[in-house]
Amino acid sequence: MTADLSTKYLGLDLRSPVVASASPLTGEVDSAVAIARAGAGALVMPSLWEEEVLEEELALNRGLETGSEHFAEALTYFPAVDELLTAADRYCQTLSEIKQAVDVPVIASLNASSAGGWIHYAKELEAAGADALELNLYHVVADPTVDGAEVEARDIATIEKVRAEVGVPLAVKLSPYYASFTNFGVAAVDAGADGLVLFNRFYQPDLDPEKVWYNDNPQLNFFRIEEYVMGDISFVDGLNCNTGYFKLANLLQTSTTAAHEYGHTIGLDHPDDLDIRGQPAPAIMYPRGTISDPHFQYDPNAIAGKTGGTLDPKYRKVTQADIDALRLHRLSFSDKGLAIVGGFSSIYHEKHSPPPSL
Repeated sequence: MTADLSTKYLGLDLRSPVVASASPLTGEVDSAVAIARAGAGALVMPSLWEEEVLEEELALNRGLETGSEHFAEALTYFPAVDELLTAADRYCQTLSEIKQAVDVPVIASLNASSAGGWIHYAKELEAAGADALELNLYHVVADPTVDGAEVEARDIATIEKVRAEVGVPLAVKLSPYYASFTNFGVAAVDAGADGLVLFNRFYQPDLDPEKVWYNDNPQLNFFRIEEYVMGDISFVDGLNCNTGYFKLANLLQTSTTAAHEYGHTIGLDHPDDLDIRGQPAPAIMYPRGTISDPHFQYDPNAIAGKTGGTLDPKYRKVTQADIDALRLHRLSFSDKGLAIVGGFSSIYHEKHSPPPSL
C-alpha cells in the first residue's frame, strides 16, 4: 500500500512535502526531471539576479561600442544586433522547458536590485509559466545612513508591489538577521506573502589563501575567528607573526586573550618566571597556568597550582614593563616616521571542524 504524502504549499497541490530548493540541479532540464522522478513534490529554480542581467548587457554594449565612430570609414566595428537573448531571456526559456518536462509545480526565484526590476522580472517569470514566485530578499546594505527600520520597510514595500502585479502564489525567502524576525514575518504575510522560506544562506566572504601566503604588506594581519577551535584556545603562529586562529569566546566580555596574543605577534614572549605570588596585577604576557595570589586565581579558595588555582586571564593588564620589552627605541623609522614591528608568518588557516560527537 502506497502512503498518501500529498500536501499543500503556497496553495499549490503537491504530491509530496519534499520541495527541491534552489540549486544548480534545479536549473537544468535533465537534472530537474530526475529530481521530479525521484519523488519531489515541487522544484525551486536558482534565482534570476537583476544585477547579472544588467552586468551582461553593459559588458556587451561596451564591447560593441569600443572604437566606434573613431574613423569616418567605419562608424561601427560590428553590425547592429537585432535580437539577443539576455540572462533573463535564457532563464525564462529554461523555466518553460522545465515546466514542460516535469509534472510537478516549478517555482521561479528572483532577486532584483531596483524597485522596477522586482516588478518587471516577476511579471516575465509569471508569463514564462512559473507556478509560483520566490522573492529572494538578499541585499547588502553598505550605506551607514540607512537604519534597520528603513531596510525592513523597503523589503515590505517590495513584497506589496510584486503582490499587486502578479497573480501566482508568492513565497518570500528570509534571512535570520531581522531585528525582530517574528514581527517581520507577520508583516511579510500581511504584505501579500503566501509563505515564508527559512532561511536564506548568504554568501560569506573568505580570503584567497594566496593573499595570505604572498602578503608583503606589514599593515595586513590575518586571523581566522570562529566559534570552534581545535584545542579550545586561541593561538598565533609564533613570535613576530601576522597570522593565527582565534576562538570567538576568547574575544568577548572581559577576555584579555586578544591583547595577549597580539603581544606575541609583535615579539613579546611569556615571562620566564611563572610564579608571581606577592606581585601586583599580572602583566599581559603571563600565560594561563601562571601561579598567582588567590585574588587573581580562577578560584580564590583553590590550592595554588591545582585546578582553579592558577591565574585567571581576565586580571592581566598591559603594563609599562610590557611596553619597555618592545624596545621601540631600537626600531628603524622611515622618513615618514613609520617602523615595522613584528614579521610575516603568512600561514593560511582552514576552518576547524568539530568532531561528529560535538
